[in-house]
Amino acid sequence: MGETAVRTNGLGHAIFALSMMGLGLLSLLFHDFALQWQPVPAGFPARETLAYVSGAVLLAGGLGLFVRRLQPWAALLLAVELLVWVLAQLPQVLPAAANVATWLPVAEDVVLLCGALSVASQLDAANLGRPAVARGVRVVFGLACLVFGVSHFVYAGFTAQMIPAWLPFHAPLAYLTGAGHAAAGLALIFDVLPRLAAACEAAMMSLFVLLVHVPMVAAHPPAAQMQLDWTMLCVAAGLSGAAWSLARGLSDRPWGVKARAE
Repeated sequence: MGETAVRTNGLGHAIFALSMMGLGLLSLLFHDFALQWQPVPAGFPARETLAYVSGAVLLAGGLGLFVRRLQPWAALLLAVELLVWVLAQLPQVLPAAANVATWLPVAEDVVLLCGALSVASQLDAANLGRPAVARGVRVVFGLACLVFGVSHFVYAGFTAQMIPAWLPFHAPLAYLTGAGHAAAGLALIFDVLPRLAAACEAAMMSLFVLLVHVPMVAAHPPAAQMQLDWTMLCVAAGLSGAAWSLARGLSDRPWGVKARAE
């Protein structure tokens, strides 16, 4: 096939690209930013125009991740925009640093940024394939997972309400998934079976997409809720794609502890 053939670097790459395209389309359709993930005040100068630009960048970046020749540039473009998302939230978050709820959108943006950097490093875009970069992405991803885990414990009641009604043991599942996030985060930070930790985190996030967000969108919510539900679906899919991409980037690491030689 030719140089511009469509190609993805694994499942995480494809899911991440599609989620970025989805967020871009939502910005263009609703003439708005990605809600709490892009907290641009209502009175911000040229806000709607900037929302269109942001949406176009996300859409172009997501599409570019499917084109072999454009992939490194697309990954870097998305990483730059996602870094802006993270930095834009800090002035609002730092004064209320003790409030876990304010850190959640930041942590989610950080994971999306890690996803873009992970994809870029696997493509060796701008020499991001260096071990130091991979370590930094892994540790930062792990810190974000800790925020997810703490939030499940602090807001266990809200987390339990998000679990589908047909599943039993809502409260225990809220705590169990929180513990899963925290365990994965600690494993990634301290480099203890990081490949397994990333894969488990990716699998859990994918279940959230399938069991929580897809049914929420499929339930045909009121128009006023539609933007939020679709945005939550795209962000959740992006988180799972980022986690799968991180796991793929750790493919040279063992799944478990190697047995010692007798």
